[in-house]
Amino acid sequence: MLNSLPQKVKTANITMGFPFSNTDTYALSLKLFSLQQRRRGNTFYHQDIQSILSDQLFSTFLGTSNIHSKIEKILYAEHIIYAPYDTISSLGQKIGIDLSSIGFIFGETNPTPDDFLQMMHRIIQLLYDSNVLESDNKEREALDCFLEIVNHLLQIQQQYHFIENLSVLLKIYTRLAQRRSVAFYGEPLSGLQILGVLETRNLDFKRVILLSANEGVLPSGRSFNSLIPYNLKTAFGLPTFHEK
Repeated sequence: MLNSLPQKVKTANITMGFPFSNTDTYALSLKLFSLQQRRRGNTFYHQDIQSILSDQLFSTFLGTSNIHSKIEKILYAEHIIYAPYDTISSLGQKIGIDLSSIGFIFGETNPTPDDFLQMMHRIIQLLYDSNVLESDNKEREALDCFLEIVNHLLQIQQQYHFIENLSVLLKIYTRLAQRRSVAFYGEPLSGLQILGVLETRNLDFKRVILLSANEGVLPSGRSFNSLIPYNLKTAFGLPTFHEK
């Protein structure tokens, strides 16, 4: 919707926030999980190497663009399935990039959950210091959100040490990430107001445009969050999906 706003709309206030799970920062974090989970000893799977090096944020940080096909061509030509860091570094040199600044993500040993969280923290610091997100407010806010999650996990892990492997860490991280949203800042008293359905109940506007509310959304269909069966509800006069 934001991409579709006409030029004459100069101000817009968004109250809902943008889901963190839809950001490039979240996508990078999942790629880093995959890189470590599918490794074999000190070697890394070719698909993970390709996705990491051609990632949007890392590409901006390394000063490259459109290198996905180049990496794929070299990996295919050299029949690389799993590769150690030395091979990955020489691969970077062939396409003209220096990987020394992110070489720490290709460690020789499998990281513990604590090691992995520290690695995430270091990556966030790298992206902050490089100012690669200076012109992208949304991703900069997403990086702040990512830092909060990592710091929270580091704190509870250092206190309780209950996360024993990366699989458990990934499950906890994704649950936390899916509940977070990137905040937007605007003026609630002027301009176009972009609201969630629940936020409009006590407001009065001259013109309301309702989007993404097809059949099954409004009304929500026959699904009802209740343990009481439909027959019992009708027998005792309780509200059913008909009232919706």
